[in-house]
Amino acid sequence: SPIRSPAMAGGLFAINRLYFKELGSYDTQMNVWGGENTEISIRIWTCGGSLLFTPCSKVGHVFRHGYPYDFQGDHFETVLFNYKRVAKSFGLIKTKSFIINFGPWQGIRMWEALIKRVKLRKNLKCKPYEW
Repeated sequence: SPIRSPAMAGGLFAINRLYFKELGSYDTQMNVWGGENTEISIRIWTCGGSLLFTPCSKVGHVFRHGYPYDFQGDHFETVLFNYKRVAKSFGLIKTKSFIINFGPWQGIRMWEALIKRVKLRKNLKCKPYEW
């Protein structure tokens, strides 16, 4: 039988299209790749949905030898940016000061877009992460 979980790997993720749109889809202000599965998993979990692992299912995921997209510089920094967005949008970082660490190329865009994600969570009547 299915097993409930608060998060799931992106390569194993399947979701109803209408529910995906109702939840606000992926955060379009995240960079290229990394963290989107964590963000939407936590949003589903805190906003009344559920994630299920189905042990008997079989899923294939083929990784490429390289990436077909540009990480806008350092791969680690790009993914770190995304995870910081996730942490801030779910209230895990309580101050604005962390934006300074994002560098001049994204600080303002980051904060403006986060306001939209926080409003989305309020509109969806999501529970706090600590729930």
